[in-house]
Amino acid sequence: MNIDLLRKILQEKGVLIKETDKNFITKCVICGDHPNPKKWGHMYISKDSSVPLAHCFFCGGCKIINKYIELITGDKRISNQVLSKEEIDKIILKSKSENVTKKESKDLIVPIIDVQKFPLKDLYIRKRTDSKINSKDIPNLIFDIQEFASINNLSDVMINNVGKNDFTMIHNNYISFLSRNHTMLYCRHINDDKFFPFKKIRLQSRFPETLDYVSLKGGNINSDTIILAEGTFNIIVENIFDSLKMRDRVRLYAAGQSWSYASLLKSVLYDEGIFKVNVIILSDRDKEVQFYNKFFEDSNHVIKSLRIFYNRTGKDFGVFPPVPFENFFNRRIQTKYVKN
Repeated sequence: MNIDLLRKILQEKGVLIKETDKNFITKCVICGDHPNPKKWGHMYISKDSSVPLAHCFFCGGCKIINKYIELITGDKRISNQVLSKEEIDKIILKSKSENVTKKESKDLIVPIIDVQKFPLKDLYIRKRTDSKINSKDIPNLIFDIQEFASINNLSDVMINNVGKNDFTMIHNNYISFLSRNHTMLYCRHINDDKFFPFKKIRLQSRFPETLDYVSLKGGNINSDTIILAEGTFNIIVENIFDSLKMRDRVRLYAAGQSWSYASLLKSVLYDEGIFKVNVIILSDRDKEVQFYNKFFEDSNHVIKSLRIFYNRTGKDFGVFPPVPFENFFNRRIQTKYVKN
């Protein structure tokens, strides 16, 4: 793929917004992008010749790069200079031989939870959930990290990422959650007093390179309401206790292990194939409403409504028991943080 020519075309057509190591970020010419020009930049064009796609996170449109170039230039010859027919044929042949899916990442096997082998890990789960859920019933929870790595042929990958000593330490002292698209392992030390309680281990990549996350199903798969949080236990505890009394009206719960709710929302919308949603955030108490200003401003084109809840009894919703109170958040982002 001719990256230099692709860059030149995007610049000449006035659609290039930003360039990163992995993508060109442009205005989407399929949908016209956001009505506010300041928010243009939803079309991500991959620089990776093995996945030469242009995907818009605003309208969901997706085209192979040479078709995208043909669309904005009207010249098929130029598009073929960016990505030749021979390259496309090789990609198609490779996709067929490897059975590559949209996610690109392969599905991984999660070993059965052995409570007797890891009693302290099970005790930690029971402590965090007030013994109201069995460890074996938590989706994508991993106790035996060495077995997980072995059965998925990931031992070398994980050791290269964290080092042999840390890999052993994580196996002995951490529980782990496999992300929705099986690209990340989110690890939590069973001693909450540890200085570094969290570890992230990348297992594989996928396209598009969106934020992966841990998710739990809600009670209504057709709903357009989603609950977002930073930490995994926030969504586990809320899913169990249903302190908001919304479980039967929620499509899914998602935790991104990140403060970037915009990235988390973008990933969820892509994976769920939905466009506009009602968003509920389970917020940490150290983040006031003003923290969410930029998130709302960047994402309000895909948000029907936004509600922010705090847990009166703890720093976040992962602290038992959750007693929620709401900070009312209007479209003009003028609400002050009111302590109830």
